[in-house]
Amino acid sequence: MKKLIFLLLFSILFQSCVSFNTISYHNLSYQRLSKIEVKKLNKTRIKGRLISVDETAVIIENNGLTQTILKNEIYDIKVRFFSPLKTAIIGLTILIGTILILPPFPPLL
Repeated sequence: MKKLIFLLLFSILFQSCVSFNTISYHNLSYQRLSKIEVKKLNKTRIKGRLISVDETAVIIENNGLTQTILKNEIYDIKVRFFSPLKTAIIGLTILIGTILILPPFPPLL
């Protein structure tokens, strides 16, 4: 019983309520210091923090290293954001599921 409660608590605490939204290259300059994911034309993905954007390249920091990606090599750009609605829905679903799965507490003597 205690293991099930701890498992449910961990699933609530460590749930991933972060999503990536696709954004155009022209709107990327407004997302400075955001975490982004760049998909290149050769289908490799690079995740990191956006440092700067200019007309020809994007500079990303990943694990202390900076990478420059040319504009003509970019296939898709996604920006990470926190979703409070997703957090609330997942949290309520887990709470309701816990209430329905666990038997009622025994009466106190």
